[in-house]
Amino acid sequence: MNKSKPSTGSKQVRDAVTGRFLPGNKSGGRKRLPEESRKILQEAAPDACQLLVQTINDKDARLDLRVKCAMALLDRVYGRPAQSIDIDAKNIPQVVFVGGDDVRE
Repeated sequence: MNKSKPSTGSKQVRDAVTGRFLPGNKSGGRKRLPEESRKILQEAAPDACQLLVQTINDKDARLDLRVKCAMALLDRVYGRPAQSIDIDAKNIPQVVFVGGDDVRE
């Protein structure tokens, strides 16, 4: 396979064939939250948790809203449950890759 060489001025260097990032190069993913914003959100977290609990306990609140608050609270405390995937390996279609020299008209 013909691999591309990293260009020196680029933040994101990808392989020309696969499109994947080459080792040692950052992907440029999600930017970190600024420390000041993180601090503001952390300070607001107890109030947000209290609001969730109050909404869960409010018998006059809509049931769907109470359930969403309960789910959000449980997800934060215990994490989301693992999801299983049911795979039937017998019915997987076979994929055959044909090179350009093998194709006939």
